Amino acid sequence: MSAKQNWCYFIPKMQAGNIALYGGYVPSLVWHDRAGHLPMKSAGLEDQPWVWGKTLQAAQTRCDAINRNMGLSPQDCIAIMEASQKMTGTIRT
Repeated sequence: MSAKQNWCYFIPKMQAGNIALYGGYVPSLVWHDRAGHLPMKSAGLEDQPWVWGKTLQAAQTRCDAINRNMGLSPQDCIAIMEASQKMTGTIRT
């Protein structure tokens, strides 16, 4: 993992509300050693949420490709998410 790259994207599996509201799966940003995650939803009235797929599989494929393009391996992303989860005491899947 790059010393500067301490965050990655992931697709939360529990998104029934997002699918109904936005039409698909919304990625979240997660930081190493920072509790929680930031869903990439709209920041204002004119912003649109990021929808990375209508199915979990499509969204996960896109997420994996974007993380890979940022130089992160799947193992890097797992390490980032595990470090974040340790801060919350909650394991996300």
